Amino acid sequence: MGEDTEAPALAALGSAIERGDWALALVELFALATSARLRDWEIANRGIPAVRIEQVMAELERLPDVPPQPGIALLQALDRLAKRERLAIRQPPKPISTHAGTAYWLIASGSEEPRPCSLARQSANLAHWLVHHTVVPERVGAVRVVVRAAQGSLGQRLSKLAAEPSAQMPIWIGHFDDNAKVQWDEARRRDGHFVAEEIQPTATRGASLRATLDAAWVASALVLVLPELGITVEQRRHLTRRLAVEPGGAPLLCVAGSFHEHINGKVFNCAPLIDGTTGETLFSHRKLRPYGNSEGANTPESSEAIHLGDTVHLLISDAGSFTVLICKDHIDSHPDVATLMQTVAPHWLLVPSYGGNKTLDAHLDRARRLCEIEVGCHVVVANIRNLGLEDGPVLPGFGHAAGCHDPMRIESSGGLVRFDIPGKPPGRPALKRIR
Repeated sequence: MGEDTEAPALAALGSAIERGDWALALVELFALATSARLRDWEIANRGIPAVRIEQVMAELERLPDVPPQPGIALLQALDRLAKRERLAIRQPPKPISTHAGTAYWLIASGSEEPRPCSLARQSANLAHWLVHHTVVPERVGAVRVVVRAAQGSLGQRLSKLAAEPSAQMPIWIGHFDDNAKVQWDEARRRDGHFVAEEIQPTATRGASLRATLDAAWVASALVLVLPELGITVEQRRHLTRRLAVEPGGAPLLCVAGSFHEHINGKVFNCAPLIDGTTGETLFSHRKLRPYGNSEGANTPESSEAIHLGDTVHLLISDAGSFTVLICKDHIDSHPDVATLMQTVAPHWLLVPSYGGNKTLDAHLDRARRLCEIEVGCHVVVANIRNLGLEDGPVLPGFGHAAGCHDPMRIESSGGLVRFDIPGKPPGRPALKRIR
């Protein structure tokens, strides 16, 4: 960083410390910490004793005339002070703007240790030092990040769960092995464009949905995830009505699959995250990357004819932060999404998927990298084979736990998997599958 840009940044950092605004000071310091600068701090401050961090915290609370020099000790001290402040004053999340005008979300991690992944152990990586918070830009390239907090009964129950020793999250991964197929807009399909209109036979998929909901209820699942293009918008309404009628035994959160929706003259592939305690849609993720290829010299058009979303959502809670991606958002190498999850760093990634063998293999590979190497999050993929496009045996989804190498498979009709709550010491074996 050049001297001409460093001086305003240091002045803004000092001003935030002088006001005792630990959250802003932490974000300003985060913005200063490029990889090269962070490595300089690591080399200069190797082997910092914990007592040094406590000393810096005490100095900051006395509001010194000359703020401490930026470094690892200051970063860790602000991380702890911001945590203490945010635990004492609960406020709805809002972005924090730095002196340069760039806005960030400051999200509590709920942990006392770095994420359980290889990247968090690397040198010159903030994820190792910034333990109590994740700092997420309000915009990651072309994608906006919107954050909201779990509130009401949902927030209370997630907080209660997180407070339990050795707590775990049971998640039902839905799947339909009923041979019902997506029905496409035939006029668009003749031009090589795929727009989903219906699932037929409707009664067959409706019965499968009811059976899935029964199974999730009986299993006491706290989260339910259904596949991409798995239920129609009308069938989603049935799901929402049932959540409203039976909130006591329903999952706390539900990803109601996804389906193509016509909105203001455009078609989006939408996956809503529903509050199981009220039936309210907390947010609706619009797919960021379409399936298929555009017309070329020797290839016809063959693509999902959707308009693209521009937003990724985070629901934050004491049990961790939740986000939703749809299929290709998770596995595509396009710059818009290739490293998106590394930056947003959710604790829970829930993915509705629709595809064939290669699609599922790509999900398995991507989930392993996110869980074990890049982010240290839990990943859940609810998958279904694209019958009519690539017929074959059923391809159910899977769960993959943070820090683990191997996935948790489910049966062809769906199944329950259990995950440790982020930041909690593991209780029972995380890889045990419950039928």
